[in-house]
Amino acid sequence: IESFGWLATLGWALTVASWEMCDDQIAKCAEARFEHNDYYWEECTTATVVEPCDPNEIVGPPGFSDDRFILAVDSMPYIIYFENDSAFATAAAQRVTVRQKVHSNMNLFSFKLQEFGFSNMTFQIPNGVPNYSTTLDLTDTLGVDVQVTAGIDIVNREFFWILQAIDKNTGVPPLDPFAGFLAINDSIGSGEGFVKYTVEPMAGLITGD
Repeated sequence: IESFGWLATLGWALTVASWEMCDDQIAKCAEARFEHNDYYWEECTTATVVEPCDPNEIVGPPGFSDDRFILAVDSMPYIIYFENDSAFATAAAQRVTVRQKVHSNMNLFSFKLQEFGFSNMTFQIPNGVPNYSTTLDLTDTLGVDVQVTAGIDIVNREFFWILQAIDKNTGVPPLDPFAGFLAINDSIGSGEGFVKYTVEPMAGLITGD
């Protein structure tokens, strides 16, 4: 189950068959009463929900003048930020998914991954690659390894990044709902992260596109 952020989502573990929407913190436990049975309703109203919470934003090229013009031949840099918000989160995030829709004026296949980071660490990606997959050995520092997959979703015309906590001993996501790689955020940014990429405009665009 995942929270419902605009660009990025943080997965969490639940102890009951219910979910809560991160954006407005409105519990949807009432739905369980109608979709399941009274047993689930009783569990939903008494159990503790363990979850991260994710606000996020995207920053692009600043452009020129009040209209923020950019050159039609420029490779444009973007950075997407995500956070495990300390105001709402009760656990570290085990899974972070970032998906960015690509405008029709952008050349989908010009996508190039750049660095990414989280928990005050930055990781480099080989120059110029449009897709990437690795497992980061972070058990000694964060208590889990982190599996990273990024690339282009051609069918949905999106760029994506998936960061998943992995238990080194089992090779699968941790069973402990409190074990994750993105901590609840604090004053030094332990629960913050980012991904960077570049993309180019389609050929043949005119001023105003």
